[in-house]
Amino acid sequence: MSAEPFPLEPRPRVLFVDDDPSVLGNVRRGLWRESLDLLAAGSAADALELMQSEAIDVVVSDEKMPNMGGAEFLTIVRERHPDTCRILLSGQADVDAALRAINDARVFRFLTKPCPPTVLSACIHEALQAREERRAMERAMVAKRREDDERARFLEAVGQVWVAVQPIVRADSGMLYAYETLARCEHPSIDGPLALFELATRVGAIGALEQLLRQRVSELLRMLPPDALLFVNIHPSSVRDPAFFRADNPLIPSAGRIVLELVEHETLAIDGEMLARVARLRGLGFRIAVDDLGAGYNGLNTFAAISPDVVKLDMALVRELDVMPTKRRLVAAMVGVCRELGIMTVAEGIETDAQAVQLRALGCDLLQGYLFGRPGRFSIAS
Repeated sequence: MSAEPFPLEPRPRVLFVDDDPSVLGNVRRGLWRESLDLLAAGSAADALELMQSEAIDVVVSDEKMPNMGGAEFLTIVRERHPDTCRILLSGQADVDAALRAINDARVFRFLTKPCPPTVLSACIHEALQAREERRAMERAMVAKRREDDERARFLEAVGQVWVAVQPIVRADSGMLYAYETLARCEHPSIDGPLALFELATRVGAIGALEQLLRQRVSELLRMLPPDALLFVNIHPSSVRDPAFFRADNPLIPSAGRIVLELVEHETLAIDGEMLARVARLRGLGFRIAVDDLGAGYNGLNTFAAISPDVVKLDMALVRELDVMPTKRRLVAAMVGVCRELGIMTVAEGIETDAQAVQLRALGCDLLQGYLFGRPGRFSIAS
């Protein structure tokens, strides 16, 4: 099978406007070697009509033409097609034309006739280069404004961040075992926690957001009963952040009450450094959970490498578990492996009694989902 050819870059389209056909012919002969698509029009009116349907990169116009001079024509081009480069040619040193070309048409260059093909070619390429530089500058300015806007939006949003809790119960007794903490933001432009973390990542503030959430979790711990556990989601960047291991991390004094839930992410690379840091977390007293087991290869790979204390079964396995024997067999196999390894299992996303009954029968240790409580603010009655 033959390989597909690489797509060629489109050649710049240059429109020459002159009422003298011999001049247009000379231009074609002088520039035929150039990598340019050359078009011609015999009047300003013809050129304007052509530009309504054709995208033109550069217009080179004669000044002395009947009905409409080049400076007037290029002024109209500037208004209708501002991204088109404009060059004016004149056979005479006409000061008025030069002033109109500069002040009204904003031409890139004013050239006098006769203009050697080498000079004209260099001018065309310089005009195109100048346009690309201007475009790059405009893109950079737009990106900078967007970055500034997003940073300002993030600073507004962090003032409205709070931590919700959702209960996790024992499968055998239905008694409360722990709460999972979930980031929430009430800023109207933030559509859920994923959008909040994506915004923080774009503005380079994921570390600041994680620090804020750790502070919120530490405040929540002081409100909970002393034997209550918290499952706390942790971004992969925090595991690699030396600041997480400093004594001023507000979670460290309560490490024995915290299960750190490693969030699946493209940056969760399981290497020697990551494994060493997970070992340090365990040394501080934290327990480690792997989220979304069964969601794909990455979750299984993380499970095998880290040997977590807790695994959370992906909610996709829980949905329709009561009516799909294949899902029940998968969950039974996962629960069995975890039990052999001394790993606790949490089933997420439980919404019906039928799902809960099946998960208890399959030996799952802990249950979580709307059936037992929706995420919300902690209260003594929670």
